[in-house]
Amino acid sequence: MKRLIIFGVFLAPAFLGSDAVIAATYPNATNATTDANIEFEKDDDPVGPVDPTDPEKPVDPEGPINPNGSELMITYVSKLNFGMQEKASTTFSALGDKMSDGSYIVPIVSVKDSRGSDRAGWTLTAKVDGDFTDSTGHVLQGAEVTYSNLHSGNGQSNAPYVIGTAITLNKSEQAIAGADSTNGVNINSIGLGELQNDNTTNGVTLTVPKSSVKNTAQYTTTITYNLTADPFSSGSTN
Repeated sequence: MKRLIIFGVFLAPAFLGSDAVIAATYPNATNATTDANIEFEKDDDPVGPVDPTDPEKPVDPEGPINPNGSELMITYVSKLNFGMQEKASTTFSALGDKMSDGSYIVPIVSVKDSRGSDRAGWTLTAKVDGDFTDSTGHVLQGAEVTYSNLHSGNGQSNAPYVIGTAITLNKSEQAIAGADSTNGVNINSIGLGELQNDNTTNGVTLTVPKSSVKNTAQYTTTITYNLTADPFSSGSTN
């Protein structure tokens, strides 16, 4: 007599994927309870900046964004260009930041913070790294860059804090914006002043004494921004 051998395979719900897990319970004929869930992935990709007055509005600058992704990061900073000027002048306003569509916005510093519930806030600082010098090494004596009229958002509760007074940059880090555990989440841009009719900003000025010797040349320096995971606590104001 031939024997019929039947092989059976039992698949436990754990091996069938999350969709197969029984998540509903039925205590009686007229009641049912089921689970609802969502899971978030890590948000450490590079991302572009947003408009300083509307964090829901992305902007597309001609300059490069930060390619180094993180959940807490500076996503973009504007170049500060004071243009071609007459030697007799002493105060110069920075030009706005040109977008890829040809429009201008005020210079910005854009920050992303997509960390979880352990976040305590962040602080953004700025400093000038050295004197304005030309290609021969000649120093533009007494030149100073001042930030004023900083802003972020348009009254939104999530908007970061910004300094409420003018600040002249030097070689030491000075806080210009930040957040605590209650604000500054996701992508926000710090606007450096307001855009004027001539596409300059009233928030970034370069002053040079009349007595300073000026070559017929371009003078340059660099400004460094630093973002730390520390709550902002220095005379902050929205």
